[in-house]
Amino acid sequence: NPALEVGQFITMLINKPVTPPLSYKDLHLGCRAVYLEWLANSRNEQWLHLDYVLLYIHGLERRLALGTDRDPINHEELKTIYNELLRLRKTYFKKGRYKKFYLDYFIEIVKLKFPVLHEENYYDLDLPETFYPHGSSPTVALAMGQLAAEGKPLNAKWCCAFALSEPKIWTGPIAH
Repeated sequence: NPALEVGQFITMLINKPVTPPLSYKDLHLGCRAVYLEWLANSRNEQWLHLDYVLLYIHGLERRLALGTDRDPINHEELKTIYNELLRLRKTYFKKGRYKKFYLDYFIEIVKLKFPVLHEENYYDLDLPETFYPHGSSPTVALAMGQLAAEGKPLNAKWCCAFALSEPKIWTGPIAH
């Protein structure tokens, strides 16, 4: 919102977490200045606290989810947002970080929700890069479901991916 006041850029706020507010309007005035400075540059700076990056991702998520009737998301913008999410993952999210799971899951959902970003069949997609501690990957579930619905055999690639991504297999009664 350009009408909101922006404070002075304060260096000590660069590494200050901005959580819990994941809303620009709820940011401290100095944090707004830090965030806008980052947006105006290449968005590659490693010095920035990850919460600012999450705020940006939240904005992209809102754009994808809430595109308006007056301003619907078009194919090019969709590709741009998707590629930006992939770039942010590579730049800011290291393996094993909890927030990386959130971003990877979101990237999967975007890819599945907008078919223009992938091949026609879910089972033709690459395996997801991340397996989630809380349950199966949406890509794995949809690929296996599509294979079953089409009467095709469940191949080893997707069955192994499901077994690796389903925590109940490793912690439930079957494992003991």
